[in-house]
Amino acid sequence: MKSKPDRSPWGHTYARFPVELCEEIIDSIAAEEHDRIALKALATCAQVCRAWYPRAQFYLKTPDMYCKNATLSHRPSLSDFYKPKKQFLLKGREPPITHFFTVAPYMPWLRALRIDELDLEKEHTTLVQTASSLIFVEYLKLQHCKTQNAAQLSRFVTSFPALSTLNIGCILPPSGLRGSSLRCNRSKSSLRHLQIWLKPHISPLFDCFITARPFVTNLRVLELVWTPVSDSRHYNSLLQDVGELFAQCGNSLEQLHWKMLAATPHSFPQSSISLSPLTNLQSLKVECYTKPGNTVEYALHLLETVSVGNKLTQISILQPDDFGEEVKSLDHLLTSERFRAMRNLHVLMKGQIDQFPKLRAQGVQIICP
Repeated sequence: MKSKPDRSPWGHTYARFPVELCEEIIDSIAAEEHDRIALKALATCAQVCRAWYPRAQFYLKTPDMYCKNATLSHRPSLSDFYKPKKQFLLKGREPPITHFFTVAPYMPWLRALRIDELDLEKEHTTLVQTASSLIFVEYLKLQHCKTQNAAQLSRFVTSFPALSTLNIGCILPPSGLRGSSLRCNRSKSSLRHLQIWLKPHISPLFDCFITARPFVTNLRVLELVWTPVSDSRHYNSLLQDVGELFAQCGNSLEQLHWKMLAATPHSFPQSSISLSPLTNLQSLKVECYTKPGNTVEYALHLLETVSVGNKLTQISILQPDDFGEEVKSLDHLLTSERFRAMRNLHVLMKGQIDQFPKLRAQGVQIICP
């Protein structure tokens, strides 16, 4: 009589592997962050046997791991492994997108959604329906997404019931966005953090957000990323849009991050932009990656528009190059009566603490990394 091979108590020979070897196999799969089939492989490992299940589930339930739409499968046995994911990466060039739309309503743990390279206008109707069903999503990032209709884009992002952080970095057509009329169905919005990449032809999107006033009235943090543009007229137009946005969220905004990416010096607008509507502003961060002195120059320009009696307590100035003579003007301005509430000054460059003698005399904490 032919003898049967030895089996593990669970009926699988895989469990005969040393524990260290099993863990090394699963760890190596989980380490492949850019592998489009990593999560699917982990889900398969979890079903091998009881010995493999805990280790694979540990990675599958890790909150900061993104689940890609390309890993979704028609196999019902894998569906339970995707439900605990708190973050999801939806890439337009990785089919099938329809799988995400099918599974999304059954992902109650989903907290963050990142959409890359997707034609938002083409999938608009389905996206809006899906967004309204994702009642726990708090973070949404749109990166390299194509759209030509500002109203549709705004209607999509306002469809998330619990959205608190929004990052918009869409690819816009040369002709600009179409549409400017939008009505927000909710009388109160949960949006607290908005990061937007300012590009030419984005004005209709600002118009949509401003028209849907409840969407920005409770904003706490605003990050403005200025992309390089050769024509300063585009910047002047964007400054006007930003000024209108300040007027809408002035009573609630507490933190402003002003970031200028690499651009030619003549691209910087010299027209007036005022921070006076931001009556509750407590933190200002200015970051500029251009010629030396631009960061301090912009900081001076913005700080001069701050109203008397402001609530600014922290100012951060980040610049990769050494500061110039503008530091003396900044030291003089920040010691005026207008900024008596300021307690901290963050400076990126080392060794700059000695260039603020007046601030040091007043006891302001100057932090240099």
